Amino acid sequence: MAKRSSSSSNRKLIDRLQPDLKDGHVEAILATSYEFDPDFFDTDLLPTLLGLGAWDDLSWRARIALERELAATSAVALAVDAGPYRERRPRSLRVDLRAASEPGRIMHAKVTVVVQPRAVRLAVGSANITANGYRNNREAVTVLVASEKNRAHAALIAAALENAPAALGPWWSPACEQVRARAQSRVAPWVDGPSDAASFVWSGGKDRLFERFIEAWPQNEPIQRLRIISPFWSEEVPTGPLTTFIARLRRRNVLAGDGEVDLYTEARAIQKDRFQPMLPPSYARLDIERLAIRARVWAVDPRVSKDEIERDAVQAIRCLHAKVLLAEGAKTSLAYVGSANFTAQGWGFSDAPAHVEAGLFVRGRRGELDALIPPITGEACTLAEAATARVQLEGQASGSPWPRFIDDVRLVEDVGHCDRLRLRVRVNNVEDVAGAWRLTLPGSNGAMTLVEAGPGGGEEHVVALSAEALRTLLREQHVIVHWWACTDSTAFPINVDEPARDALPIAPEAKKPGEHDLVSYYQGRIAWEELFAMSEDDATSKQALSFDGKSLVDTTRIESYRIREFVEALRGIRDDLKSAVRSEASMRFALRGPVSPIALAREVFASARGGKRTAVAAGFQLIEIRACVLDASNYAPEPHREQWRKLVDSALADLDQLLAQLRAEQPGALDATGFHTYATALAAHFEGHSS
Repeated sequence: MAKRSSSSSNRKLIDRLQPDLKDGHVEAILATSYEFDPDFFDTDLLPTLLGLGAWDDLSWRARIALERELAATSAVALAVDAGPYRERRPRSLRVDLRAASEPGRIMHAKVTVVVQPRAVRLAVGSANITANGYRNNREAVTVLVASEKNRAHAALIAAALENAPAALGPWWSPACEQVRARAQSRVAPWVDGPSDAASFVWSGGKDRLFERFIEAWPQNEPIQRLRIISPFWSEEVPTGPLTTFIARLRRRNVLAGDGEVDLYTEARAIQKDRFQPMLPPSYARLDIERLAIRARVWAVDPRVSKDEIERDAVQAIRCLHAKVLLAEGAKTSLAYVGSANFTAQGWGFSDAPAHVEAGLFVRGRRGELDALIPPITGEACTLAEAATARVQLEGQASGSPWPRFIDDVRLVEDVGHCDRLRLRVRVNNVEDVAGAWRLTLPGSNGAMTLVEAGPGGGEEHVVALSAEALRTLLREQHVIVHWWACTDSTAFPINVDEPARDALPIAPEAKKPGEHDLVSYYQGRIAWEELFAMSEDDATSKQALSFDGKSLVDTTRIESYRIREFVEALRGIRDDLKSAVRSEASMRFALRGPVSPIALAREVFASARGGKRTAVAAGFQLIEIRACVLDASNYAPEPHREQWRKLVDSALADLDQLLAQLRAEQPGALDATGFHTYATALAAHFEGHSS
């Protein structure tokens, strides 16, 4: 049976998501949520999911270290509902954000997947990606882990992955698919057969959760007791979720004639340490005799136990956010634990499309699942007593406008110029575009138009970006959409194509490392994080290594010193490449990222073009960098070897292009017999090693 976690009994829910690094570094992450708090995601959840442990977000070094870890993942994908989205995406553009909307319903599923080389971890439940969801509310969450040694949950995880694209619909993205494919390839060998004790359930649209729950109950055993835990409820007059559910159970003849129904709700304080359960007013008018049930309502205790609060702290309150339905017969228990409130669109009781939800059906013996019921306070109330205080109703699909015709906005490589980026906009269903629309640069008050189109305007638009426009997009991380159906504009998040991430600065505010900094890093004289200091005060080591005007001699302008320093860095380049073969993303980042042989080669080329280096000296450096990369072709073990060699070949092509440009711009400088003999001999030596 799947293990369950509830913040009522284990407040540190987030700790359950900490990966075991014995299973390898985190390769990919997928998370879905209705509400999303970017500050919590950036500073708390994301470092936890990456296995970074305690985190100090006030430290610039910590932030740069996080970016480096993200760069080594194949994909980090986040899917959220556009309704509560508030113009702020995750701080790192290495996280792919999909904010989408669908008429009449919301994306309410809360699922997190973490992929490692030797394990896959999946969490499903009620917690949104917010501090309240993971640290404050009373939630119900199940954490599943599958590995070679622990295969019990492999089938559940495989089922969740199999049906995710169809369930999430417009919220699914290529980045989500990339994580899913990687997770499926890990889990597939561990699936021994279906789980007898639990099943994963996606629901939404015409797929009614309540019908699936009834089908899962054994037909020859009447339900004697229903216990429903939900923070949000729908109105019940003339009919609603409770009356509809009872009627359908009666029709299937699976509810005992004197069945009990216990509702567990959010509590309202009426006196000190006295609380009352809350339901919508229409519950007071329910005809219990006609339903032939015995109904009670309980207030879930909102108080935090003394062992969970610090000494002398004010008594804290924990809001109810768990969603559980538990049915019990004489022998059997069946529970739903997931994201669906007991509402019309949560469980699919209305004619409107049901919300996108995710959860688990868990089966056990009678009484075996009682731990899912949270602690209560006070005595049971009647439906009428609980309905005297209006409870909050579940949020409906957002009525605020969202440009659904836009599928994706992202920065992509400029073909032929891998160090440049362009903006690509993809349109959904071109035939549905009914008027003029345009995208403008944030902060320009609509004056700087990036894309402008209308009906029949095509499915894709790609535009060049000025350096200033690119800096603005990297900083603001969204574009402004103006369109025919909306009088106001809307901020739409941008993403970055995976190959284009190599051209990203490690952070928008970070300084780009220069040649001297890169050489110092490869010599082991400066830490990786210190390469990106925002100011000299942020990195004392970097300050000490850089010429500051106080030294007696500035050796950075003496070519012989530069070349000697460069030669001393060659071993560091090779060692850095050897340590990069844990994943495809880390390999690409080490070869082509902001700290890489390609980055160093471009700095060398720029020095020669700017007259700060002779062509022969620059040519020597480029040839030696090329030799380091060529020598690295056999570093990667299986199963990464083929991909590593492709990346090495791509890097070699870039280096050859730089050498060709250097020859073209300074004719004759690299054609001397001695230089040509040296370059040919060095290449032949390392080509022999790599064959």
